[in-house]
Amino acid sequence: MRFTLFLLTAVTLPLAAQSDRPTTATAAAARLRSLWYDQAYIDGMNEGFALARQFARSPEVRAWFIINYSTSGFSDQALDSANALSKQFPTSPWANAARAYTIADDFERGAEAMPLARRAYRANPASFDLALINAYVLSRYGEYAHGVAFLDSVSTRFPSNPELSAYKGELLMLESRRPNADPSVTMHAREAFLEAQRIAPNNVNAWYRAATSLESARGDTATYRMLRRAAELSPHSSRVHSRYWSSIQSRNDVSDSAKRAEAEADIARFLEGRENVVGFLYVVSGGYGTLKMADRQRELTDRVERDFPSSRYAEMVVYDRLTSRERREIADTAAARVEHRRQIREFIARPYHYSKSSLGSVYLDLFSSLRSDSTTSNADLLAAIRGSVQYNKINPQWTHYDMPLLLASRKLDVPLATKLANESTAKWKTQLDGMAAYAATGEMADRRALITAQKYDMLGWIDFNQGRLNDAQRRLEQARELSNQSSMFYYHLGRVAEAQGRTVDAEQMFARGYQLETSGFGRRIENTTELKRLYTARNKSLDGFDAYVERLKEEDRVRRRAKIADTRLKEPKALPSFSLERLSLDGTGVGDRVTAQSLRGKFAVINFWGVWCGPCVAEMPELQKFHERIKSDTSVVFVTIDFNDERQTVKDWMLKRKFTMPVLLDDGFVNTKARIVAYPTTWFVDREGNIVFMHSGASEVVAEEFGWRVEMLKAAAKTVP
Repeated sequence: MRFTLFLLTAVTLPLAAQSDRPTTATAAAARLRSLWYDQAYIDGMNEGFALARQFARSPEVRAWFIINYSTSGFSDQALDSANALSKQFPTSPWANAARAYTIADDFERGAEAMPLARRAYRANPASFDLALINAYVLSRYGEYAHGVAFLDSVSTRFPSNPELSAYKGELLMLESRRPNADPSVTMHAREAFLEAQRIAPNNVNAWYRAATSLESARGDTATYRMLRRAAELSPHSSRVHSRYWSSIQSRNDVSDSAKRAEAEADIARFLEGRENVVGFLYVVSGGYGTLKMADRQRELTDRVERDFPSSRYAEMVVYDRLTSRERREIADTAAARVEHRRQIREFIARPYHYSKSSLGSVYLDLFSSLRSDSTTSNADLLAAIRGSVQYNKINPQWTHYDMPLLLASRKLDVPLATKLANESTAKWKTQLDGMAAYAATGEMADRRALITAQKYDMLGWIDFNQGRLNDAQRRLEQARELSNQSSMFYYHLGRVAEAQGRTVDAEQMFARGYQLETSGFGRRIENTTELKRLYTARNKSLDGFDAYVERLKEEDRVRRRAKIADTRLKEPKALPSFSLERLSLDGTGVGDRVTAQSLRGKFAVINFWGVWCGPCVAEMPELQKFHERIKSDTSVVFVTIDFNDERQTVKDWMLKRKFTMPVLLDDGFVNTKARIVAYPTTWFVDREGNIVFMHSGASEVVAEEFGWRVEMLKAAAKTVP
């Protein structure tokens, strides 16, 4: 009860009048159940506090409170409540369902959550609610087809159920996005949504799940109408109304003033009777952010912090400020870094943290800031690492690679570094299994090999820093045998070779690492630094170093070009049809349209990106160079397709950076036909409309490597009789 008692200070209770409060456990469970199905989770949580206490002997009442509690964003606290319920009622299917539902917020615990949900349903197969929770838990771990098959298996037991049809449609759409999915899956999803709407036109999920699952362009009027209908049916659902406000803002067929008036009217309805409920105030602040009403947004976030300082929502306000795009884009001055660290430490020092994942992200941010600062004390760095490891569950590249390497280098807590290295492959398992559903077999083999190689690299680096040179060399060679594309592997091998007196071998290792550093984004400079040091020691100066590295770069170009030639698709794929609007950068009107058919007879380069995608944004200067290089070549067409950004957002972003490359606006093509799952991705299309090369990922040598692929397309065309 510790969490519940603490949280009671952060909400306004009760929402309903005393006379409206359920007087029986059955009525209380029905009330909380209906709020969950209506997606009114904040009301379900707030009313559930009192009802769960009043009917403490009812596992079903408490389970519905916990489910609303978890869905409202209080997953850590909800899990504590679910564990307490399970301990008190160990055989109750509702206790198992509540635990499964809350555990499913942790993507690493599928082996625990799925059996619990299955057990809950089997204990009471007459309960549709337990059946749906079982399907939900399956979906959380990517078991979409399994979830659909399960819902089909119980459909005769629950005929003409709109919730079943709507959720089946959502799972089918998720399954349709997997590579090589049967195109008919999308059709079946649409049929499921239409069936739900036919059975129960007043069911919120029949409209909401369709609107948020079916692929459509931003600003699509059909999606907007479905979300408007859902908002009418669930007047106090934070999730539904947030999506509705976003759909209003995305519309292209009405004026800004009309959009604002519609959204503000709905915000007033949403807040009616809840003007002093902190969760609703926070949601509305986000709505004002969507509407670009910064002053109104700030007014509400200030109120949340001032009037509800110990609430989860005040914590979210601070977290949003720390991690906002605006903060990331401010000038990275020494003063700005100091102030940001102060704010991070203030966040960490809060007396209570509702979200472990948010705390973990903030610790990672602190580590990122500290590790590059030579004035950082070992104690501060170690505290940031330990906090990241304890609370962050989604960034193993940092917690189980970068951090162990740094611990080894500084000889800080070597047992912790060794532990992190040894558990690294297990930490990556869930993410790699998730990627496997969308990536090619060969690509996944490379990824898995790299993760295993990183484990040997970490252990070898620990050995080196502990003076065990032979063990270090053995482990590092194992790493290189598994994967030869990491500059760090060569840096570590070079350091070992030099410590063993093999200076020539060391220089060769640093040279190969240098090639990898300079064909990536240049974030690593270890090999560059060591190569300069050895060159200076041998030649007494850096004279001639530029010519020396140019030879290395040319060797690397030859190697990279040969590797790219080998990536030519053995079976080129036909470019899917599309007709997309071109973003107008020099006017306010709608741009012209570009079709797949218009590219026939040309060599086409098509880049998929988004303003929200960090690697895409980092690569954009190189893409602009490529655009400048080939725009005079009438045989080549280069276009980019923006995914999941508002038109004005993309336009403002492009104009601010003076980028002029063509941008097409997605209308659902990216997911439904292109089936892009990694960003950025680029297609290289021959004159017959066949995708010959596909490239995923960003690099600082994009302009060069894209040019090579175009040259290869042209060379192949010349050989065709």
